[in-house]
Amino acid sequence: MKKYILFDNDGVGETENWYYEANKKALKQLGLNLQRDEYQEIMARGGTAWELAINAGITTEIIDKKRVQRDNYYQEFLHTKNLEISNVKKVLKNLSKKYKMAIVTTSRRVDFELIHKNRGISDYMQFVLCVEDYERAKPYPLIHI
Repeated sequence: MKKYILFDNDGVGETENWYYEANKKALKQLGLNLQRDEYQEIMARGGTAWELAINAGITTEIIDKKRVQRDNYYQEFLHTKNLEISNVKKVLKNLSKKYKMAIVTTSRRVDFELIHKNRGISDYMQFVLCVEDYERAKPYPLIHI
């Protein structure tokens, strides 16, 4: 019988759409149009939306500046958009009676803290690992706790 459940951040909050929108907005300023299906394919293989800019011959310096802008757009979305998944706390409360749970995410710690500030989701978790806490992100399965 299973005793532990590991959640991705998007399993307990609606953030993926806003991260896509932040990437799309920043890339559009470079004249690049990031389509959702293209974004999903890139993310599924562990890539980065910035591959579009690299493939277009845009310099690392410009890409780095746009990444900072993307992070700012994402933070703005996290402050202003609804991130709730209906009934998630009810489900977590019920699961916590039987299982130990944790969140393992590719979100930066600063974003994670903003996403979960005053939401009560982390109260059900034994621990949280953010992208800074391990060497290789998705799709690589190995994490060190």
